[in-house]
Parts: sequence; C-alpha cells; structure tokens
Amino acid sequence: MFKTEFVLAKRKLYYALGLIIFLLVLGTFVFNYIENWSYINSFYFSVSTLTTVGYGDLVPSHDISKIVTSIYVLLGVGIFLYSISIVSEHYFYKRLNKTSDKLGLVYSIKTKATDGIKKVRKLK
Repeated sequence: MFKTEFVLAKRKLYYALGLIIFLLVLGTFVFNYIENWSYINSFYFSVSTLTTVGYGDLVPSHDISKIVTSIYVLLGVGIFLYSISIVSEHYFYKRLNKTSDKLGLVYSIKTKATDGIKKVRKLK
C-alpha cells in the first residue's frame, strides 16, 4: 500500500547518508589542510561540529579557518538535521508498510469470511 513512499524514502536515505559522508570527508580534508591537524583530529572536529557537540578541545586558530568553520556549521548542521529527518521518515514508512500488510491480510480474511457467510445464507 505504501510501497512507493517507502521506495522514495529509501532513495532519500541513501542520498542523505551520502551527503553526510561527503560533508565529513570534505571537513576532514579542509581542516587538515588549513589547520595542519592530523586526519584523525580533523575528522573528530568535523564530527563534533556537525553534531553540534563541540567539546572545545580543538579550536580553529586562523582567521580563514574560522570563516570556513562558520560556513561549514551553517551548511553542515542544516544538512545533518535534514538527514536525520530522512532516516526517521525511512523507518516510519518501513513500519507503516509492515502494519498495512498485516491489516490488508486481516481485511482479506474478513472479506472472504463475509462472502462465505453470504453464500451460506443464500443457500438457505
């Protein structure tokens, strides 16, 4: 019943996960280049920034990196939150599909039983 919505939600889920991976990889390389941090520290900073945790142990020290971080936060947090909503939409339609399949089965059994009762009553 909700198969098309589920397929679309699944496609959007892959797109959203791809965007998150792209943002993390982009942030890792940019902060590695600008701040001369290791890849591990750059990745750590990217994750903590996108998830808005921001422990404060790594802080941009150059003016250009502060500007890049501001743009990264504005774009990245919005995309990250959008991706979280897509994940929840995917699981909503997945659950709705299972429920509607069960309800469809119950409806078809009820319809067949009702039709059988009508046939028996006609025979009387």
